[in-house]
Amino acid sequence: EVSEEEKERIRKEIEEEMRAQMLENQKALEDSSKSAAEKLAEMEKAMEEEKIKRQAEDEKRKKKPYLWNLNEDPALSGIVCHVIERTKVLVGKGDKCQVKLTGLSIMDEHALIEVDKQNIYLTARMNAKITLNGENVVAKTELHHNDRLLFSAGHVYVVHHPYQFKKAAKEGKTYSPITWDIVQTEIAEHSGFDVNKKGKTEEEILLQEDLISVMPMVNEANAISEELDKKKTFEIALVSPQARGMSKGRTEVMVKIVDLIHGNSWLWDRNKFINRKYKMLEMYQNHVDGDADW
Repeated sequence: EVSEEEKERIRKEIEEEMRAQMLENQKALEDSSKSAAEKLAEMEKAMEEEKIKRQAEDEKRKKKPYLWNLNEDPALSGIVCHVIERTKVLVGKGDKCQVKLTGLSIMDEHALIEVDKQNIYLTARMNAKITLNGENVVAKTELHHNDRLLFSAGHVYVVHHPYQFKKAAKEGKTYSPITWDIVQTEIAEHSGFDVNKKGKTEEEILLQEDLISVMPMVNEANAISEELDKKKTFEIALVSPQARGMSKGRTEVMVKIVDLIHGNSWLWDRNKFINRKYKMLEMYQNHVDGDADW
């Protein structure tokens, strides 16, 4: 049987242990509170610095021309903005470029943008692929407000020209919003496809919409093939139901693949092409990452 003295000793030990634990918990809580306060202060400081940075960028955009990105997802448009701060600016993936672009078929020096007083000019470097409002850029070209630029197969940008924008505002003129569909439609039109919806049936309009949605993916597939030296080309084919062995139905957009080595060709339907295109993108990314088994 435990004596009263022993019980008292055990009780005091337990009390001391509990007191020590409480003090330790209190110290940890104070340290945690201090850490949280420090983190909050750091966060507030970072937010203030970001606010100042944004304000500085906004001021630049009021005076300087810039390019803003256009994306198929409207929520992702305008996220990237390249302000043209010098009279001569290089565009490309090289170290010397002020406007950095990466990805398919982007060259070290892809283009040169020049600002001469109130005029802006674009010159494509040798073999660089650029379209302006749907047309290939082949010589030094003046840029205007809301012009659409496609660098290679994947970078779509819209030009903001501050002088022209302010002048239009003073004259009470407005510019129409630029959308992804507008850009892809004008590219399809300059590629020789009929994109006029006037007088078209619902079936013909659906065909046009399918064609316009597939065209940028076909351009991307060609860029991947060229980059990886696969010796294959991709082109859009409009295939009637009769050509598909059907007595009726609507004409469908398909993709024709041509083997440049053997001269063979075959067709993929739209869904199969889209699935294969994603696999091609994965292959290209593995190549970029240096995977030996790409």
